[in-house]
Amino acid sequence: MNTPASNESTGHCAKCGLARGPAARVCMRCGHVGGPPHRNRAAPAGTRLAPTGDHDASAIESHFATNDGTTERAWIEVARSAMVAGNESYASSAGTTWLHVCAHGAEVNACAFTRSTTPLGCRRCDSEAPVTEQHAIVINQGMLALAKLLGALVAAPLMRGSQPDGLQSARRNVQRCANAISNAPAMDALLGEARRACRDATALMLARDAARGMVKSVLAHELGHIVYGHVNGRTDLSEVSRNTERDADSFASSVLLTLDSPDRSLLGSAVFWSCLQVMETRNVGTAHSSHPGSRQRLRNLMANMPSARDAIAVLYGLTEDDLSTLGDPAR
Repeated sequence: MNTPASNESTGHCAKCGLARGPAARVCMRCGHVGGPPHRNRAAPAGTRLAPTGDHDASAIESHFATNDGTTERAWIEVARSAMVAGNESYASSAGTTWLHVCAHGAEVNACAFTRSTTPLGCRRCDSEAPVTEQHAIVINQGMLALAKLLGALVAAPLMRGSQPDGLQSARRNVQRCANAISNAPAMDALLGEARRACRDATALMLARDAARGMVKSVLAHELGHIVYGHVNGRTDLSEVSRNTERDADSFASSVLLTLDSPDRSLLGSAVFWSCLQVMETRNVGTAHSSHPGSRQRLRNLMANMPSARDAIAVLYGLTEDDLSTLGDPAR
């Protein structure tokens, strides 16, 4: 039997034995703190960015379109990450997975499937699916739309420090976005506001980066379900255990750390989880008792990404407490 020290050195939790990425310091299953020292990563270059002028209107419309390529580009980054590409089994799983954005799904949801046993659940999507891939990850348009809203109205202003009341404004907009789910008129109004917020080229760039960071986190999480063997047919969320969700979260944090600009991925994820926290509290959209609470998942994610968390503090002046309370009502 391995000693706790040897377990930690091989990337397994000394307490529960969960296999985890080499960068993970906190086990997302049992909460045990340990593991190999975190690999130092240089803080990404840059600082709060000043406005750079109006952007082309077509670029703004392209970003908010369903088929703008955000999901595909995010998936390429995840599949080519050192965490995935450097592991033969993980790379094989990613290489046999079909990625699909369901334009007919308004719910804030994403699922992983085993293609050989279960249809996707949307007849129009099933008709488009190739027969050669073993697995599928389907992300609903509702989730993608929410990521773009939060990127434009919350994450980008936080990165620029462009709101006079900073965190207060961010918290209000997190609440507004959560309330707009399942409310088409409110969603349309917020999308119009988000488009106006992206008229500046820098704002659009940051909003795009933040939204892609949220999507990368979601896709890496779903890939974690596949590589850990959690999917057997369609993932019925009423049967998914909290432990499998924590395992997939741990995998996702390790993937994000090996990508470019992990600070923006973490900030985008913090905004996203904060919005889901509000939805859970108000029973808006999809909230599942089989999943750990979003606030705790965010705290675990930050604990596993200390270099990205520190970069956020340096670049954007946001502390860990600031990030963990984005889902709280404006104070």
